[in-house]
Amino acid sequence: MQPTIAKNDEDLYYELFKRNQPVIRPSLQEKLKNLRLFIAGCGSTGGAFIEGASRLGVLGFRLTEPDHYELHNLNRQFVYPGDVGANKAIVHAERLKKLFKNCKSEVEVETSGINESNIDRLLDGISLVFDAVDVTTVSGMKAKFLLHERAASRKLMVLSAFDLGFKQWIRVFDYRLGGAALDGRLDHAKTFKNPLRALVEGFCPLEELSVEISEELLRMLQNPNSSACQLATACHLLAAFTAPLLIRFCDQKSIPNIVSFDLMRHLETESELAAAENKRLELQKQIEMLLKTIA
Repeated sequence: MQPTIAKNDEDLYYELFKRNQPVIRPSLQEKLKNLRLFIAGCGSTGGAFIEGASRLGVLGFRLTEPDHYELHNLNRQFVYPGDVGANKAIVHAERLKKLFKNCKSEVEVETSGINESNIDRLLDGISLVFDAVDVTTVSGMKAKFLLHERAASRKLMVLSAFDLGFKQWIRVFDYRLGGAALDGRLDHAKTFKNPLRALVEGFCPLEELSVEISEELLRMLQNPNSSACQLATACHLLAAFTAPLLIRFCDQKSIPNIVSFDLMRHLETESELAAAENKRLELQKQIEMLLKTIA
């Protein structure tokens, strides 16, 4: 069988994504095609969102990431050994250009991360923001706060995602409605120097953490120099969440404030679920006690 040859850029695009139909109707595909997404952070969650959005047919991406790939990233991220040492945003930009080739995609890259000098330019002309900025460093949290502050002032929707063991957890900040940054918790979260304490206070409350990540958070608070455990499970689950989230966004339908799913809990028996929840509650108490001692 001879491969289909598209006559022009439009034909090429619709040939590439024709298997989206009829679940994705033509008018919706056109809306997806014209989205302009700002992906702030191109590691595990950011990379997964890029993967999901691009396979849905989004052509407009603005990517920012100051970090480079290391070998330990390959357990969960959509890259290969040959990408080690390369900037994460550049790697994804190159992959997007290969995927879309002659489809008139718009892919921009900023390798210096988010700061006061570039944040307004990075948000210009953007439809939706995906926040995957690092949460384990002081500089990362500072950039995260700035992103939400300016996105709120521009009334842009921001999706903030976190890999929580076997659980993917997405917090939806719909600033289109004119609400305050972090639903009014920005100034409070800024008062904490420890990035993990700031994360809990501003973004992800302890009761939302899975039992596995509750254990991890306790360990990291006790050993500040330790690195976080991250699994491919939650990362890849985010790529799957991308489609329904963007479809509802394009159709101007409501999206819950929290979108989450824990794959391990979904498979457990009732007794296992009860044991996991009891353990999580005990860990939460320990974390709460420890957080009181951390500024």
